Amino acid sequence: MINAAKEFKLSNSEWLRFCDVAELNQRTFQEPIRRTPTISISRRARVQRAMAGAIIAFSPIAVVALAQWLSWSQPKLFENLDVSGVPLDGAIALAALIATINVFTVQLSTTRLPSTVARVAGQPRALLGSYASALTLLGVTAYQPKPRPTIWTVAELLLTGASLAWLAVALVWIFRRTDPAEACKVYVERNLHKWARAGREWGAIQWRAIQLERGLAALPFVETGASELIGHDVARFVAPTRGVLLPSRRLTKAVLRDATFAEGSRLHITSAMGIVVASGVPLAFLRPAGNRALPRGIQKKVRALLAPLPAEPYEDVSTQTISLAALALRSAADGDTRLGEAIAEQSGRVLAIFLAGAQGQRDRYRHRFSSSNPDRASRGGDVFPVAPALRDLFTLLSTTHTAAPGASGVADVLLKLSLNASAAEDQAPTILLGVLAEVDRDAAAADRLCDWYRLAGICALEQRNAMTFQLILDKLERLTNEARVRLAAVRALVALAAASVRLDPEQVEKVWGVIRQIADQDPKAFAREVLQVGAVSLDGGAFPTSLSCAQWFHARTLVATLEERTGLDNVFAESAFAKLNSVRLGDSPTGALEAFRDFTRVVCI
Repeated sequence: MINAAKEFKLSNSEWLRFCDVAELNQRTFQEPIRRTPTISISRRARVQRAMAGAIIAFSPIAVVALAQWLSWSQPKLFENLDVSGVPLDGAIALAALIATINVFTVQLSTTRLPSTVARVAGQPRALLGSYASALTLLGVTAYQPKPRPTIWTVAELLLTGASLAWLAVALVWIFRRTDPAEACKVYVERNLHKWARAGREWGAIQWRAIQLERGLAALPFVETGASELIGHDVARFVAPTRGVLLPSRRLTKAVLRDATFAEGSRLHITSAMGIVVASGVPLAFLRPAGNRALPRGIQKKVRALLAPLPAEPYEDVSTQTISLAALALRSAADGDTRLGEAIAEQSGRVLAIFLAGAQGQRDRYRHRFSSSNPDRASRGGDVFPVAPALRDLFTLLSTTHTAAPGASGVADVLLKLSLNASAAEDQAPTILLGVLAEVDRDAAAADRLCDWYRLAGICALEQRNAMTFQLILDKLERLTNEARVRLAAVRALVALAAASVRLDPEQVEKVWGVIRQIADQDPKAFAREVLQVGAVSLDGGAFPTSLSCAQWFHARTLVATLEERTGLDNVFAESAFAKLNSVRLGDSPTGALEAFRDFTRVVCI
């Protein structure tokens, strides 16, 4: 052990500062901070929108009711007013005009927007008022009271004016939504509550799936995660329709109490609980005991038990997320990067509100179960079913590594939004790592591929996912063996080292070990990267790593190179290089580089 005060000849103020920084590992928060949902839906706003729609729809009927009441209570009102009524064919023509404009605007929107977004863009709420006024006018002109009061004619004129006014307002709104970004924003805001509800339902499915798998794993005659069985005596159960595999607890208990299982029959479940299964996918196999035949009754019960639940609400979230993301990528590829990023923001909102709903529901179940029975609370290491929208979005983004620069930038925006919206239980870094494993490295841009590994690694550090982080390190280490991506991979490793100093100090030595093996192959070429690791480690308090970096420079006689790079002529350029490589050297980058130089002078004397 090194006596810092004696060995480095520190003054009292320097020693106090040394102690403050040295406590970083103890002061680092050991559990990841749970992100609170950043998207909220105001219940009052939803109620206000519903009331506005009701007022718009029923206000023409109120006008007719008022006219009828005035004709009874004050029959001589407006008696001297000389006005002409609206003929029936005029009312029919007005309704036909509104319908024609509606069809035209929707068709115009579908030429540049997804169908679901086009319907919202071409049908603003004001169009409902125009339809309501026109249809009410049609009914008023068809019904002619005897004798016909003048107030009835006034009501017809009011309805005609209201219909035309609402139509004018609707056209103004439609013209405002000719911008695809505005149309997508309106569509997303109108459906946020639906996707939030789907997220809450998905969170409940995730929690129930984990609890159900725990219960089934404890039974000796049930095997989960089994492989497919083949045999004439084996009953095979497949998914009749597409849906979510999640049997109810009540029905599961009723089926497993059957005497068939007490006699030695075994149920092999091949599919995981809580995931979306396609039609025809094998779900389970039932093998009887010995040479006994399976009763038809138990087969019918198991088939009813494994019937998938409807998955439309959750797959709709995936569909809308992918549709908006694809539109954003196309817009950026056509040259309009601003439009692509604006639409990408809306796609991120759809995914974020869904994941936030699922996270909140899991937290509610966790709190409820832990307060009532701690043994039933969620334990660490639970792997919840993957959200379909998150998996599908990453799969789509993996195809953009060979795209134009504009589309690549929008893909980066979508990726960052997705990672920021995910929690540790969503397993976003693991999903991204699996998707990137299928990317063609020969055709992909090296810097973007390594940058995505860097983002996945930082997200894994934030979520304390050590296993996924180690897999990312192994992947980047293998990439350094390829000359085309070696430099980009090393820079990504340095950025992960800088992030691990502040997010998980226990991982710093692992990252430095990988960087050191690569730097030893060509010390002069990678001296800058080792300098950055040493400076950020010293600034963050990872003293074993900073000491190892200083000894590396000394052992390879590169102290002169270190002095040159941290000299007054080059230190600002080195800090700029570090910033370009996403390496944060602290509050004073140049000061961190110079401090590491001085540190190397002291320890290498």
